[in-house]
Amino acid sequence: MRGCASSMQAMAKAGTRCRTYEGAKRGMGKRELWQRERHVLDRATGTRAGGKSSWSWAVRAKKGQGDVEEKTVFGKPSAPREMYQQYADVARNALLESLQEGGKFDVLEAALQIAAEDDAIKTQSVVQLPVQFYVRRRDRMADEFAKFYVPTDRTPETTLKALEAYMFETMKYKLAVNELEVFSSYRTYTHHVLAQKCGNGVGLAVVLGGMVRKLQEQGVIDFDVSYVVPGHAETPMLVLGAENDLLESEFTSVSSCFNRPVSDRVLVYMLLDSLKKFFWPWDWPSNCESGFLPAAEAAVSNSRVGTAAAGTGIIQASGRPFGDLERALLATERLVDCGVSSMQLKDKGVLLYHLKRYEESYHAFQEYVGKHSLDRSMAPPEQSVFDFGVSEGGEREAALLRDMLARLPLLITECHWSEPSDP
Repeated sequence: MRGCASSMQAMAKAGTRCRTYEGAKRGMGKRELWQRERHVLDRATGTRAGGKSSWSWAVRAKKGQGDVEEKTVFGKPSAPREMYQQYADVARNALLESLQEGGKFDVLEAALQIAAEDDAIKTQSVVQLPVQFYVRRRDRMADEFAKFYVPTDRTPETTLKALEAYMFETMKYKLAVNELEVFSSYRTYTHHVLAQKCGNGVGLAVVLGGMVRKLQEQGVIDFDVSYVVPGHAETPMLVLGAENDLLESEFTSVSSCFNRPVSDRVLVYMLLDSLKKFFWPWDWPSNCESGFLPAAEAAVSNSRVGTAAAGTGIIQASGRPFGDLERALLATERLVDCGVSSMQLKDKGVLLYHLKRYEESYHAFQEYVGKHSLDRSMAPPEQSVFDFGVSEGGEREAALLRDMLARLPLLITECHWSEPSDP
Protein backbone atom coordinates (compact mmCIF):
# COMPACT_ATOMS: atom_id res chain seq x y z
CA MET A 1 0.00 0.00 0.00
CA ARG A 2 2.84 2.35 0.84
CA GLY A 3 4.50 1.70 -2.54
CA CYS A 4 1.20 2.24 -4.34
CA ALA A 5 0.65 5.53 -2.52
CA SER A 6 4.11 6.77 -3.47
CA SER A 7 3.43 5.85 -7.11
CA MET A 8 0.15 7.75 -6.99
CA GLN A 9 1.86 10.80 -5.55
CA ALA A 10 4.53 10.69 -8.23
CA MET A 11 1.93 10.46 -10.98
CA ALA A 12 0.02 13.34 -9.47
CA LYS A 13 3.23 15.42 -9.65
CA ALA A 14 3.58 14.43 -13.30
CA GLY A 15 0.11 15.76 -14.02
CA THR A 16 -1.76 12.45 -14.16
CA ARG A 17 -5.27 12.62 -12.71
CA CYS A 18 -6.52 9.87 -10.40
CA ARG A 19 -9.74 9.60 -12.41
CA THR A 20 -7.75 8.88 -15.60
CA TYR A 21 -5.51 6.45 -13.70
CA GLU A 22 -8.46 4.49 -12.32
CA GLY A 23 -10.03 4.24 -15.76
CA ALA A 24 -6.75 3.01 -17.28
CA LYS A 25 -6.37 0.58 -14.39
CA ARG A 26 -9.64 -1.12 -15.31
CA GLY A 27 -8.82 -1.37 -19.00
CA MET A 28 -5.14 -2.43 -18.90
CA GLY A 29 -3.49 -5.72 -18.10
CA LYS A 30 -1.17 -6.11 -15.13
CA ARG A 31 2.01 -5.97 -17.21
CA GLU A 32 0.94 -2.89 -19.19
CA LEU A 33 -0.22 -1.21 -16.00
CA TRP A 34 3.08 -1.93 -14.26
CA GLN A 35 5.06 -0.57 -17.21
CA ARG A 36 2.93 2.57 -17.29
CA GLU A 37 3.34 3.12 -13.55
CA ARG A 38 7.08 2.61 -13.80
CA HIS A 39 7.41 5.00 -16.73
CA VAL A 40 5.48 7.74 -14.97
CA LEU A 41 7.37 7.14 -11.73
CA ASP A 42 10.70 7.43 -13.58
CA ARG A 43 9.71 10.68 -15.22
CA ALA A 44 8.45 12.12 -11.96
CA THR A 45 11.29 11.15 -9.65
CA GLY A 46 14.21 10.16 -11.91
CA THR A 47 14.72 7.00 -9.83
CA ARG A 48 13.82 3.35 -9.86
CA ALA A 49 13.48 0.73 -7.16
CA GLY A 50 16.97 -0.54 -7.92
CA GLY A 51 18.67 2.86 -7.95
CA LYS A 52 19.40 5.58 -10.48
CA SER A 53 17.59 5.15 -13.78
CA SER A 54 19.17 5.48 -17.20
CA TRP A 55 16.68 8.27 -17.93
CA SER A 56 18.08 10.41 -15.10
CA TRP A 57 21.63 9.81 -16.34
CA ALA A 58 20.63 10.82 -19.86
CA VAL A 59 19.09 14.03 -18.52
CA ARG A 60 22.27 14.74 -16.55
CA ALA A 61 24.36 14.21 -19.68
CA LYS A 62 22.20 16.59 -21.72
CA LYS A 63 22.51 19.21 -19.00
CA GLY A 64 26.30 18.83 -19.00
CA GLN A 65 26.41 17.33 -15.50
CA GLY A 66 29.18 14.79 -16.07
CA ASP A 67 30.45 12.69 -18.98
CA VAL A 68 27.55 10.24 -19.00
CA GLU A 69 25.78 8.50 -21.83
CA GLU A 70 22.78 6.18 -21.77
CA LYS A 71 23.90 2.57 -22.29
CA THR A 72 22.71 -0.87 -21.32
CA VAL A 73 24.69 -3.98 -20.37
CA PHE A 74 22.90 -7.34 -20.37
CA GLY A 75 19.62 -5.45 -20.84
CA LYS A 76 20.14 -3.28 -17.74
CA PRO A 77 21.15 0.38 -17.52
CA SER A 78 24.91 0.63 -17.04
CA ALA A 79 26.66 2.86 -14.56
CA PRO A 80 28.67 5.90 -15.66
CA ARG A 81 32.26 4.98 -16.50
CA GLU A 82 33.63 7.10 -13.65
CA MET A 83 31.61 4.95 -11.23
CA TYR A 84 32.44 1.40 -12.33
CA GLN A 85 36.06 2.31 -13.14
CA GLN A 86 36.45 3.56 -9.59
CA TYR A 87 35.18 0.20 -8.30
CA ALA A 88 37.72 -1.58 -10.52
CA ASP A 89 40.60 0.65 -9.38
CA VAL A 90 39.77 0.10 -5.71
CA ALA A 91 39.76 -3.68 -6.23
CA ARG A 92 43.09 -3.62 -8.13
CA ASN A 93 44.77 -1.52 -5.45
CA ALA A 94 43.46 -3.79 -2.68
CA LEU A 95 44.89 -6.84 -4.46
CA LEU A 96 48.32 -5.28 -5.01
CA GLU A 97 48.50 -3.96 -1.46
CA SER A 98 47.83 -7.42 -0.03
CA LEU A 99 50.52 -8.98 -2.24
CA GLN A 100 53.09 -6.27 -1.53
CA GLU A 101 52.90 -6.61 2.24
CA GLY A 102 55.47 -9.39 2.08
CA GLY A 103 53.98 -11.45 4.89
CA LYS A 104 50.92 -13.63 5.11
CA PHE A 105 47.70 -12.40 3.56
CA ASP A 106 44.17 -13.65 3.02
CA VAL A 107 44.24 -15.48 -0.31
CA LEU A 108 40.44 -15.69 -0.41
CA GLU A 109 39.97 -11.94 -0.03
CA ALA A 110 42.67 -11.31 -2.67
CA ALA A 111 40.83 -13.65 -5.06
CA LEU A 112 37.55 -11.85 -4.35
CA GLN A 113 39.21 -8.54 -5.27
CA ILE A 114 40.13 -10.10 -8.63
CA ALA A 115 36.48 -11.07 -9.13
CA ALA A 116 35.33 -7.60 -8.04
CA GLU A 117 37.48 -5.84 -10.63
CA ASP A 118 36.35 -8.11 -13.45
CA ASP A 119 32.72 -7.77 -12.37
CA ALA A 120 32.94 -3.97 -12.36
CA ILE A 121 34.44 -3.79 -15.85
CA LYS A 122 32.26 -6.47 -17.42
CA THR A 123 28.84 -5.66 -15.97
CA GLN A 124 29.37 -1.89 -15.49
CA SER A 125 26.98 -2.18 -12.57
CA VAL A 126 26.02 0.56 -10.15
CA VAL A 127 26.54 -1.95 -7.33
CA GLN A 128 30.00 -3.09 -6.29
CA LEU A 129 30.58 -6.81 -5.79
CA PRO A 130 30.01 -7.39 -2.03
CA VAL A 131 33.45 -8.78 -1.17
CA GLN A 132 32.90 -8.67 2.59
CA PHE A 133 29.66 -10.62 2.28
CA TYR A 134 31.59 -13.58 0.85
CA VAL A 135 34.37 -13.11 3.40
CA ARG A 136 31.79 -13.40 6.20
CA ARG A 137 30.47 -16.60 4.63
CA ARG A 138 33.98 -18.05 4.92
CA ASP A 139 34.25 -16.75 8.49
CA ARG A 140 31.06 -18.55 9.52
CA MET A 141 32.41 -21.84 8.14
CA ALA A 142 35.72 -21.35 9.95
CA ASP A 143 33.91 -20.61 13.23
CA GLU A 144 31.79 -23.73 12.84
CA PHE A 145 34.84 -25.90 12.12
CA ALA A 146 36.76 -24.48 15.09
CA LYS A 147 33.79 -25.10 17.40
CA PHE A 148 32.63 -28.57 16.35
CA TYR A 149 35.03 -30.31 13.97
CA VAL A 150 38.57 -29.89 15.33
CA PRO A 151 39.85 -33.40 16.17
CA THR A 152 40.55 -34.26 19.81
CA ASP A 153 44.07 -35.48 19.04
CA ARG A 154 44.93 -32.21 17.35
CA THR A 155 48.07 -32.83 15.33
CA PRO A 156 48.90 -31.00 12.08
CA GLU A 157 48.10 -34.07 9.99
CA THR A 158 44.75 -34.83 11.62
CA THR A 159 43.72 -31.16 11.58
CA LEU A 160 44.31 -30.84 7.83
CA LYS A 161 42.48 -34.12 7.16
CA ALA A 162 39.57 -32.94 9.29
CA LEU A 163 39.45 -29.63 7.41
CA GLU A 164 39.38 -31.39 4.03
CA ALA A 165 36.61 -33.71 5.29
CA TYR A 166 34.62 -30.73 6.59
CA MET A 167 34.81 -28.90 3.27
CA PHE A 168 34.18 -31.81 0.89
CA GLU A 169 31.95 -34.05 2.99
CA THR A 170 30.15 -31.90 5.57
CA MET A 171 29.79 -28.70 3.52
CA LYS A 172 29.45 -30.66 0.26
CA TYR A 173 31.92 -28.62 -1.79
CA LYS A 174 32.49 -30.57 -4.98
CA LEU A 175 34.73 -30.60 -8.00
CA ALA A 176 33.28 -29.60 -11.37
CA VAL A 177 33.31 -32.64 -13.63
CA ASN A 178 31.96 -31.31 -16.93
CA GLU A 179 34.84 -30.30 -19.20
CA LEU A 180 33.17 -27.03 -20.18
CA GLU A 181 32.79 -26.15 -16.49
CA VAL A 182 36.26 -27.23 -15.43
CA PHE A 183 37.91 -24.91 -17.94
CA SER A 184 35.59 -21.96 -17.39
CA SER A 185 35.88 -18.77 -15.40
CA TYR A 186 32.54 -19.48 -13.71
CA ARG A 187 34.06 -22.35 -11.72
CA THR A 188 37.22 -20.32 -11.03
CA TYR A 189 35.89 -17.05 -9.60
CA THR A 190 35.83 -17.35 -5.82
CA HIS A 191 32.41 -15.79 -5.26
CA HIS A 192 30.85 -18.34 -7.63
CA VAL A 193 32.65 -21.21 -5.89
CA LEU A 194 31.40 -20.03 -2.49
CA ALA A 195 27.84 -19.50 -3.73
CA GLN A 196 27.51 -22.72 -5.74
CA LYS A 197 29.83 -24.93 -3.62
CA CYS A 198 31.39 -26.14 -6.86
CA GLY A 199 34.63 -25.23 -8.57
CA ASN A 200 37.66 -26.47 -10.49
CA GLY A 201 40.92 -27.39 -8.79
CA VAL A 202 42.28 -23.85 -8.52
CA GLY A 203 38.95 -22.39 -7.39
CA LEU A 204 38.55 -24.93 -4.60
CA ALA A 205 42.17 -24.48 -3.52
CA VAL A 206 41.56 -20.75 -3.01
CA VAL A 207 38.58 -21.47 -0.71
CA LEU A 208 40.68 -23.98 1.24
CA GLY A 209 43.42 -21.35 1.52
CA GLY A 210 40.91 -18.87 2.89
CA MET A 211 39.80 -21.35 5.51
CA VAL A 212 43.40 -22.03 6.53
CA ARG A 213 44.13 -18.31 6.86
CA LYS A 214 41.12 -17.70 9.09
CA LEU A 215 41.91 -20.71 11.29
CA GLN A 216 45.49 -19.48 11.63
CA GLU A 217 44.17 -16.14 12.88
CA GLN A 218 42.03 -18.01 15.42
CA GLY A 219 44.97 -20.13 16.59
CA VAL A 220 43.41 -23.43 15.51
CA ILE A 221 46.20 -23.91 12.97
CA ASP A 222 49.62 -22.86 14.25
CA PHE A 223 51.82 -24.29 11.48
CA ASP A 224 52.61 -23.52 7.84
CA VAL A 225 50.32 -24.99 5.20
CA SER A 226 50.85 -25.38 1.45
CA TYR A 227 48.50 -26.44 -1.31
CA VAL A 228 48.82 -29.11 -3.99
CA VAL A 229 46.60 -28.76 -7.06
CA PRO A 230 46.94 -31.88 -9.24
CA GLY A 231 45.02 -30.20 -12.08
CA HIS A 232 41.94 -28.21 -13.00
CA ALA A 233 39.84 -31.40 -12.94
CA GLU A 234 41.26 -32.83 -9.70
CA THR A 235 40.58 -32.08 -6.04
CA PRO A 236 43.25 -29.94 -4.28
CA MET A 237 45.00 -31.10 -1.12
CA LEU A 238 46.49 -29.49 1.98
CA VAL A 239 50.05 -30.41 2.95
CA LEU A 240 52.39 -29.46 5.78
CA GLY A 241 55.25 -27.00 5.69
CA ALA A 242 56.60 -24.58 3.14
CA GLU A 243 60.11 -25.92 2.61
CA ASN A 244 59.43 -27.52 -0.78
CA ASP A 245 57.12 -24.82 -2.11
CA LEU A 246 57.47 -23.64 -5.67
CA LEU A 247 59.37 -20.35 -5.54
CA GLU A 248 57.64 -17.23 -6.80
CA SER A 249 60.49 -16.61 -9.23
CA GLU A 250 59.96 -20.11 -10.69
CA PHE A 251 56.34 -19.45 -11.63
CA THR A 252 55.76 -19.26 -15.38
CA SER A 253 52.26 -20.68 -15.89
CA VAL A 254 49.55 -22.52 -14.00
CA SER A 255 50.47 -25.84 -15.64
CA SER A 256 54.00 -25.63 -14.20
CA CYS A 257 52.53 -25.65 -10.68
CA PHE A 258 50.37 -28.77 -10.88
CA ASN A 259 51.33 -31.50 -8.40
CA ARG A 260 53.76 -29.19 -6.61
CA PRO A 261 53.30 -27.55 -3.20
CA VAL A 262 52.57 -23.85 -3.61
CA SER A 263 52.16 -20.89 -1.27
CA ASP A 264 49.27 -18.43 -1.03
CA ARG A 265 51.01 -15.98 -3.34
CA VAL A 266 51.66 -18.55 -6.07
CA LEU A 267 48.04 -19.71 -5.69
CA VAL A 268 46.93 -16.17 -6.64
CA TYR A 269 49.24 -16.33 -9.67
CA MET A 270 47.67 -19.66 -10.65
CA LEU A 271 44.20 -18.14 -10.39
CA LEU A 272 45.15 -15.18 -12.60
CA ASP A 273 46.88 -17.36 -15.19
CA SER A 274 43.87 -19.70 -15.31
CA LEU A 275 41.51 -16.79 -15.94
CA LYS A 276 43.85 -15.46 -18.62
CA LYS A 277 43.82 -18.76 -20.49
CA PHE A 278 40.07 -19.26 -20.11
CA PHE A 279 39.40 -15.77 -21.52
CA TRP A 280 42.12 -15.88 -24.22
CA PRO A 281 40.31 -15.21 -27.51
CA TRP A 282 42.50 -17.56 -29.59
CA ASP A 283 43.23 -21.27 -29.31
CA TRP A 284 46.01 -21.59 -26.74
CA PRO A 285 49.06 -23.32 -28.28
CA SER A 286 49.66 -26.75 -26.80
CA ASN A 287 52.57 -27.07 -24.38
CA CYS A 288 53.15 -23.30 -24.47
CA GLU A 289 53.25 -20.88 -21.57
CA SER A 290 52.36 -17.89 -23.76
CA GLY A 291 49.46 -17.29 -26.14
CA PHE A 292 51.41 -14.72 -28.16
CA LEU A 293 51.85 -16.70 -31.39
CA PRO A 294 48.22 -17.08 -32.60
CA ALA A 295 47.34 -13.58 -31.38
CA ALA A 296 50.27 -12.00 -33.23
CA GLU A 297 49.54 -13.97 -36.41
CA ALA A 298 45.98 -12.64 -36.33
CA ALA A 299 47.24 -9.10 -35.73
CA VAL A 300 49.52 -8.96 -38.79
CA SER A 301 47.17 -10.93 -41.05
CA ASN A 302 45.22 -9.14 -43.77
CA SER A 303 42.16 -11.31 -43.15
CA ARG A 304 39.35 -10.41 -40.74
CA VAL A 305 39.35 -14.01 -39.50
CA GLY A 306 41.26 -14.15 -36.25
CA THR A 307 40.91 -10.47 -35.44
CA ALA A 308 39.32 -9.56 -32.13
CA ALA A 309 37.04 -6.87 -30.75
CA ALA A 310 36.35 -5.95 -27.16
CA GLY A 311 32.62 -6.57 -27.39
CA THR A 312 32.43 -9.60 -29.70
CA GLY A 313 35.52 -11.71 -29.08
CA ILE A 314 37.41 -13.46 -31.87
CA ILE A 315 36.04 -13.56 -35.40
CA GLN A 316 35.93 -17.16 -36.67
CA ALA A 317 35.87 -18.51 -40.22
CA SER A 318 32.49 -20.00 -39.29
CA GLY A 319 30.37 -19.92 -36.16
CA ARG A 320 30.06 -17.38 -33.38
CA PRO A 321 32.94 -15.34 -31.89
CA PHE A 322 34.39 -16.49 -28.58
CA GLY A 323 36.80 -15.24 -25.95
CA ASP A 324 36.85 -12.12 -23.81
CA LEU A 325 39.56 -9.69 -24.84
CA GLU A 326 39.00 -7.21 -22.00
CA ARG A 327 39.12 -9.73 -19.17
CA ALA A 328 42.09 -11.55 -20.71
CA LEU A 329 43.88 -8.19 -20.63
CA LEU A 330 42.84 -7.56 -17.01
CA ALA A 331 44.33 -10.90 -15.91
CA THR A 332 47.52 -10.25 -17.88
CA GLU A 333 47.89 -6.73 -16.46
CA ARG A 334 47.63 -8.04 -12.91
CA LEU A 335 50.27 -10.69 -13.61
CA VAL A 336 52.55 -7.93 -14.91
CA ASP A 337 51.83 -5.77 -11.85
CA CYS A 338 52.71 -8.73 -9.61
CA GLY A 339 56.11 -9.03 -11.31
CA VAL A 340 55.48 -12.46 -12.81
CA SER A 341 57.51 -13.68 -15.83
CA SER A 342 58.38 -11.03 -18.43
CA MET A 343 56.53 -13.00 -21.13
CA GLN A 344 53.37 -11.47 -19.64
CA LEU A 345 54.51 -8.14 -21.13
CA LYS A 346 54.60 -9.75 -24.56
CA ASP A 347 51.05 -11.09 -24.14
CA LYS A 348 49.88 -7.74 -22.78
CA GLY A 349 51.32 -5.95 -25.80
CA VAL A 350 49.50 -8.11 -28.34
CA LEU A 351 46.18 -7.79 -26.50
CA LEU A 352 46.53 -3.99 -26.46
CA TYR A 353 47.37 -4.13 -30.18
CA HIS A 354 44.04 -5.85 -30.91
CA LEU A 355 42.23 -3.28 -28.78
CA LYS A 356 43.83 -0.56 -30.95
CA ARG A 357 45.58 0.94 -27.95
CA TYR A 358 48.73 1.20 -30.00
CA GLU A 359 50.84 3.47 -27.80
CA GLU A 360 50.34 1.25 -24.76
CA SER A 361 51.09 -1.80 -26.91
CA TYR A 362 54.32 -0.25 -28.16
CA HIS A 363 55.45 0.58 -24.62
CA ALA A 364 54.67 -2.96 -23.42
CA PHE A 365 56.75 -4.49 -26.23
CA GLN A 366 59.58 -2.03 -25.59
CA GLU A 367 59.57 -2.92 -21.90
CA TYR A 368 59.67 -6.60 -22.80
CA VAL A 369 62.62 -6.07 -25.13
CA GLY A 370 64.34 -3.88 -22.52
CA LYS A 371 64.11 -6.60 -19.88
CA HIS A 372 65.57 -9.15 -22.27
CA SER A 373 68.38 -6.80 -23.27
CA LEU A 374 69.77 -7.21 -19.74
CA ASP A 375 70.56 -10.82 -20.62
CA ARG A 376 72.00 -10.01 -24.07
CA SER A 377 75.44 -9.14 -22.68
CA MET A 378 75.74 -12.72 -21.38
CA ALA A 379 74.51 -14.24 -24.66
CA PRO A 380 76.62 -15.04 -27.75
CA PRO A 381 77.22 -11.97 -29.99
CA GLU A 382 75.00 -13.34 -32.77
CA GLN A 383 72.02 -13.87 -30.44
CA SER A 384 69.28 -11.25 -30.66
CA VAL A 385 66.99 -10.05 -27.89
CA PHE A 386 64.17 -11.20 -30.15
CA ASP A 387 65.28 -14.84 -29.98
CA PHE A 388 62.54 -16.83 -28.26
CA GLY A 389 64.26 -20.16 -28.66
CA VAL A 390 65.67 -22.53 -31.25
CA SER A 391 62.30 -24.04 -32.15
CA GLU A 392 60.37 -23.13 -35.27
CA GLY A 393 57.67 -21.53 -33.09
CA GLY A 394 60.26 -19.39 -31.34
CA GLU A 395 61.66 -18.09 -34.62
CA ARG A 396 58.14 -17.31 -35.83
CA GLU A 397 57.36 -15.37 -32.64
CA ALA A 398 60.55 -13.34 -33.01
CA ALA A 399 59.66 -12.44 -36.60
CA LEU A 400 56.12 -11.44 -35.61
CA LEU A 401 57.39 -9.24 -32.78
CA ARG A 402 59.74 -7.43 -35.18
CA ASP A 403 56.88 -6.95 -37.62
CA MET A 404 54.56 -5.51 -34.98
CA LEU A 405 57.24 -3.18 -33.63
CA ALA A 406 57.77 -1.90 -37.16
CA ARG A 407 54.04 -1.32 -37.70
CA LEU A 408 53.24 0.35 -34.38
CA PRO A 409 54.95 3.74 -34.95
CA LEU A 410 53.00 4.14 -38.21
CA LEU A 411 49.73 3.16 -36.54
CA ILE A 412 50.37 5.59 -33.69
CA THR A 413 51.04 8.40 -36.17
CA GLU A 414 47.85 7.60 -38.10
CA CYS A 415 45.84 7.73 -34.88
CA HIS A 416 47.26 11.16 -34.04
CA TRP A 417 46.45 12.43 -37.55
CA SER A 418 42.83 11.22 -37.27
CA GLU A 419 42.29 12.95 -33.93
CA PRO A 420 40.28 16.19 -34.23
CA SER A 421 42.43 19.23 -33.72
CA ASP A 422 41.54 21.80 -31.08
CA PRO A 423 39.95 24.98 -32.50
